[in-house]
Amino acid sequence: MHTKQHIAAPDRGEWMGMLNELGQVASSAAGLADGLDAAVEVMGSRLGCPLGFVYLVRDGGQLVCHSVWVAEAGRRPMHPDPDRPVDFTLPRKALATGTGQWSDLDGSAELEGPGRRAFAFPVLSLSGVAAVVELVGDDAGGKISRLGQDAHLIGVLLGRLTESEQIAEAVAHERRRIGRELHDSVGQQLSGLGMFARSLANRATARWDEIRDQLDLLATGLKDAHVEVRTLSHGLTADGDRREGEGLASALASLTERAASQCGTVCSFTGDATLEVDDPATANHLLRIAQEAVSNAVRHGHAHMVEVDLRRRQRDLMLQIRDDGRGIAPGPPSSDGIGLANMKARAREAGGRLSIRSDAHSGTVVTCSLPKGAH
Repeated sequence: MHTKQHIAAPDRGEWMGMLNELGQVASSAAGLADGLDAAVEVMGSRLGCPLGFVYLVRDGGQLVCHSVWVAEAGRRPMHPDPDRPVDFTLPRKALATGTGQWSDLDGSAELEGPGRRAFAFPVLSLSGVAAVVELVGDDAGGKISRLGQDAHLIGVLLGRLTESEQIAEAVAHERRRIGRELHDSVGQQLSGLGMFARSLANRATARWDEIRDQLDLLATGLKDAHVEVRTLSHGLTADGDRREGEGLASALASLTERAASQCGTVCSFTGDATLEVDDPATANHLLRIAQEAVSNAVRHGHAHMVEVDLRRRQRDLMLQIRDDGRGIAPGPPSSDGIGLANMKARAREAGGRLSIRSDAHSGTVVTCSLPKGAH
């Protein structure tokens, strides 16, 4: 056990410089692991430690050694080595207690020696211990002991890295969501309106009153697209993608009516008009899947007939879109064809499964099945 001794306090200016540098790391690093790697390098260099470890806490409270920093050699990822296993004793104590833990190293191992100490302390996030940092070095000048005095402060400071990581993931998730919504909602509407405008331009012999009615439909479609963009820009919930008070069955019927009027295709809703989905996010996923399937049938399959069906079959909720088009061409999708990937992702997020059956002679059938409990 380490005997108590008088330790000279480190220079205050040098210590505050280290804390300021750690604060900059906590504010600028993109994620927890990279930030802790940089923090260990800062502390190891400032305190004269030859060795530092970063341990990450995984799901279930498992402690994993992420990286090791060696003075004059830099940092490197930690890979399990059966001949030189990592000693988890000290970091596990720090994880279990939530406080800094000391250990004197008096053995004959490579990095042990007289007066050498190891100190491990937890990195604290709002949800608990996110990681453990361990430093090994001589306690000359009392620098490592001073680290023990401020371990809680530094642990909370570095815990801000978890917030940065969560914010970065939230931003990435929101970008993906907005991109998918733009493709599946506004993109599909504008594509349909473009087809409608081209067909209108080809009707040069039509009477003015007929053209005026068609222009009214075009203006209404553009207005709907504008509402979609405004909804996304205001960050409203998925339920805002349907008209206020409109259920899924009604939204699917409206979708087929718009497709029929804009594209000149026989498009109809043949499902159970009384069937509703209580969860707004699930209902939105199903609506977007139908929207993508109908658009693909008209634009790429050149279908003359499209049917959208929604009903319960035994315990499953089933959404099915059938068409008599050319089917899906074999081979990998084009680089800009994200529609099928979006449909599969939406089905997965809704807790269901998506199947696509396509044939050049009989068209395409897209089916999304949600088991009981997922809707």
